[in-house]
Amino acid sequence: TTPVMFDNVKVPVENLLGEIGKGYKVAFSVLDEGRFLLSVAAVGGAKMALQEAIKYANQRKQFKVPLTKFGAIKEKIADMITKIYAGEALNYRLADLYDKEIQKINHDDPDYYVKKQKALEEYSIECSISKIYGSEALDFVVDETVQIFGGYGFIKDYPAERFYRDARINRIFEGTNEINRLLVPGIMLKKAMKNELPLQQSAMAAFEALITPSFDEIDETKKYSVEKNLIKNLKTLYLALSGMAVQKYLDSIKKEEEVLFALADIAINIFALESAVLRADKAQDIVNPNKLPLYDSVVKTVAFECTNNVEIAAKKAAFYIGGDALQSILSGIRRFTKYDANDLLEAKRLLADTAIDQEKYIF
Repeated sequence: TTPVMFDNVKVPVENLLGEIGKGYKVAFSVLDEGRFLLSVAAVGGAKMALQEAIKYANQRKQFKVPLTKFGAIKEKIADMITKIYAGEALNYRLADLYDKEIQKINHDDPDYYVKKQKALEEYSIECSISKIYGSEALDFVVDETVQIFGGYGFIKDYPAERFYRDARINRIFEGTNEINRLLVPGIMLKKAMKNELPLQQSAMAAFEALITPSFDEIDETKKYSVEKNLIKNLKTLYLALSGMAVQKYLDSIKKEEEVLFALADIAINIFALESAVLRADKAQDIVNPNKLPLYDSVVKTVAFECTNNVEIAAKKAAFYIGGDALQSILSGIRRFTKYDANDLLEAKRLLADTAIDQEKYIF
């Protein structure tokens, strides 16, 4: 990696791309796509690391028993699968959103690339989310891969060392994850300030829902109805906390980076969870019925993890923002992040055992 400096470089008019003075728009558009593509590459790398970890754990014996027979290793493998599945689902979803927007534009239109750039700008938040989730999922997976390899994980003769070394840059490339975390709620709040998003009205309704006990019943005969209701509650939670933050800080919200980070973590986990559920829902009519229990299991593990992450971030945001309604908000957070992950251990073991048997990522 090396810097390239341009000092008083003259560009022939026939080589000019776009309009003079508007190159930054092209640069930022490329940056958005770059973030998304980085996430795709990161998730792909995580799959490779998982596969090598399982192969090694199947071969390596402790007390004359393969490592994959131990529950501690199985849980690691299940958690790695959970991260990869959610990241992959998130990327598939964003790719589909991209495609649908681009297909609306006539390729013969002389302003095709301008319109394409404008269309893709609508998903800059999702691009930042994918970049954060994908790069951090990769970090988690390669870290656990090194742990499974043990001391050999630091030796160049084994693949884990290379995975670990290469993974770290992804949280810095294409804008650091800290910058992207600021962008996720920042862009949303900026649009709300310009009245491009009805955030304040939605936030007020969400706040009322958060502090008011609900007695709505869930029709559990519908597939993933519990998780879908959970997602709805988590979105309400995000809106309520975002509204409280704007109400307290107004235009200075952009300086409250700790609050923005907490809001970003809520949004990231909601998008990941929703993507995971949507993918599993679609799989019901597509995949071999024998594979459907795997989707049920991974939905449960993703929901459990994402909900825990949201609860932590939401409590943090609530304490940061404070106010007279703090205790009511904390009570609402407890209600809205409640998720029955019954049979979680069985779900994790099914994911791990299947992957161990096949020695690869199973979705």
